[in-house]
Amino acid sequence: MKKNLINWMIILMVAIISLCVSCSKDDDSPKDETVVSIVGTWRYDWGSSAVSFTAYTFNSDGSGFIYDKGNPGRPFTYIYDKQNNIITIINSPYDKETMFVSELTSNILVLDGEEYRRVDSI
Repeated sequence: MKKNLINWMIILMVAIISLCVSCSKDDDSPKDETVVSIVGTWRYDWGSSAVSFTAYTFNSDGSGFIYDKGNPGRPFTYIYDKQNNIITIINSPYDKETMFVSELTSNILVLDGEEYRRVDSI
């Protein structure tokens, strides 16, 4: 009788320990936090030269600058549709560019397959 009681206690202890270990919340956390905002400067290096890059600076007011091949930059406005993952860059009333945002994390922005890295300055 005592042996049965000890066996049942061991089985119960193993079950409780298994439940505690398998219910850990550590496994449920994402590996990289998703950025709520696209605001910041993002750079894509597309050549071996220091001037072979494209960079976008998105400001919180819907304005921005595009830098290309070391040029000083030109202003634009943008509309970011978070729900559909689409950003529209408006250079003029007749010049609009729409791009698909396939990834946006704290350090990476992927626009139409091109991977941009967050940078502090150009």
